[in-house]
Amino acid sequence: MRLPRRLRHGEEATLVEHLGELRARLLTGLGAIAVAFVFTYWQRDWLLEKLRAPLPDGFELITLSPG
Repeated sequence: MRLPRRLRHGEEATLVEHLGELRARLLTGLGAIAVAFVFTYWQRDWLLEKLRAPLPDGFELITLSPG
């Protein structure tokens, strides 16, 4: 993927260059979220055990809604 050109002080970019940079940043952000989701889904059992560890005996994690 081609990176957007660096602008010097006082230099302006065209609308197409701005849209290209926005697209590159959105794809990078979505890619990072996808990698994080895959990793956390793969390690979900280990992560839940780490969250349950500090709870006292007799307490359990409960989810009441998706949000």
